[in-house]
Amino acid sequence: MEAGSDAQLMEWVQKGDRQAFAAIVDRYKERLVAYLTRLCGNGAQAEDLAQETFLKLYLKAANYDERQKLGGYLYKMATHLAFDHHRRNARRRLLSHFMPAKVSVTLEGNPQRAAELSETQQRIKSAIDALSMKFRIPLVLHDMEGMTQAEIAKITGQKIGTIKSRLSRARASLRSELADLVEA
Repeated sequence: MEAGSDAQLMEWVQKGDRQAFAAIVDRYKERLVAYLTRLCGNGAQAEDLAQETFLKLYLKAANYDERQKLGGYLYKMATHLAFDHHRRNARRRLLSHFMPAKVSVTLEGNPQRAAELSETQQRIKSAIDALSMKFRIPLVLHDMEGMTQAEIAKITGQKIGTIKSRLSRARASLRSELADLVEA
């Protein structure tokens, strides 16, 4: 199948074209799983939530409005599923993988530096884990996924002013919690 625009692919999906749906999954799976992994802190859980997101997209394809950006639509569904999952599993700590899995700094032969970096990553992870979901979601979408505040507002159903405020409060909380790291 020739890769079409998102709107064209969704039009084909609405007509029952499974290859078009597979093309959408291929196009968005990696980004969606990466986002959900950062949000949930668990790769397997992120895979499950991404799969659930795509299933929901397929089942509700008839409801898709072509005026929406498909990427934002998927992120919105994924965000809601992740938030629901978080509510169901309130005792689990989320967002365990804030830092990238691969570090570009060469640490071979420097166990002290490796230990320091690991401790720093753990401190950052803990500080982000301490944020409530209402602050964590905009932070991850903006600072890690590179979305604009307007896109986040659309995904979360919040006003842009609310998103700005939550980003500001999340960052202030992190600055306060990690003040000694920022100074160093």
